[in-house]
Amino acid sequence: MSAEFEPIPSWREPSPTIDVVTDVPARATVVGIPVTSDGAVPERAAFDRATLAASDFGGNLGETLVLPQVDGPLVIETGLGPAAAIDGAAIRDAAAWFALKAHRHGDLALDLRGIDTADAALLGQSAVEGVLLARYRYRVFAARPGDVAVAGLALVVDPAAVDAVRAGAARGAITARATNLARDLCNAPATHLTATRFGEVAEKIGPEVGLGVTVYGQDELVADFVARSKIASGFAKYAGYPKNARAIGIANSDNELIAGLVYFNFNPEAETIEFSVEALPRKMLKERWLTPTTLAVMFQYPFLHCGCQMLITRTSARAVHVHRMLEAMNFELTVIARAGGRNEDGVIATLTDDAWLNSKFCKRYGHDFIGDRVEKAA
Repeated sequence: MSAEFEPIPSWREPSPTIDVVTDVPARATVVGIPVTSDGAVPERAAFDRATLAASDFGGNLGETLVLPQVDGPLVIETGLGPAAAIDGAAIRDAAAWFALKAHRHGDLALDLRGIDTADAALLGQSAVEGVLLARYRYRVFAARPGDVAVAGLALVVDPAAVDAVRAGAARGAITARATNLARDLCNAPATHLTATRFGEVAEKIGPEVGLGVTVYGQDELVADFVARSKIASGFAKYAGYPKNARAIGIANSDNELIAGLVYFNFNPEAETIEFSVEALPRKMLKERWLTPTTLAVMFQYPFLHCGCQMLITRTSARAVHVHRMLEAMNFELTVIARAGGRNEDGVIATLTDDAWLNSKFCKRYGHDFIGDRVEKAA
């Protein structure tokens, strides 16, 4: 993969300046004027409805009329549809059609004065979303010199609506940026945006917006750690896992691997999966590994990410301390004679999704909801 490849160009580009004003700013090179398909035509449109109709512009959604000016910015009238049907979607669409028609301009103004809507914040949000989403372009592999990026957008509103429109516009900028980020990720080819690179992107942008990020990977390394730990503990002579096993590593504050979870033998028909857990001996640990966050990740992966209805694990009948831990987590234990070998009994522990949801840890910490947690697989 080329070192210069940027998988999320829209995220890295400078964000456009968004202003809410009461008059068209001097810097604007194009002004959009929404016009309904019925009722009075805005005075600033400069034409009556008969003249507009003669120009094949009826004010319907999807219609635009470009009006070159000798002095001042270009004017583009954009259809808003029936006055009684104005809502967020209509405003968003009208703003989008204006932005598309003004694709050669970087400084835009959209005159929203006089639009009859009970929610001024929705007016601002929808207008910003319409402009920014319509002007999205994926320029990684092909230059689009004819499509100028939006540098500034001014929403011209009535004085009484400034504060509410400004709040809505800020929200619209956030939702539009997030949507365009998703478009970047979808447009990036898999040969360039590998799973590993995707994880790196998520880890980088998550903290920028206050989101937790969970990255699963390094399966063989963690599985080998768990296998060696089981052998060292004396509870297994050999602990191997299928090649398609998935693992989650738990690291301490020094980024050292101290515990591991390995998931294997996934049965999509039965919706079951097996897992194995192992950690360094307590005397070697400087800090706890079985924290509420670890418990969340341990069970969220099989039940929420994989959609399993049952989690299965096996242990020796001698591991009484493990039995106590499993029972505390709501596992049901079944002793199987000689399951650990000719001279050793084994225990099969099962946990259904219902039993997990009713467990004291899930209820106490709300583990059935994936919230803002940061956990990195070693």
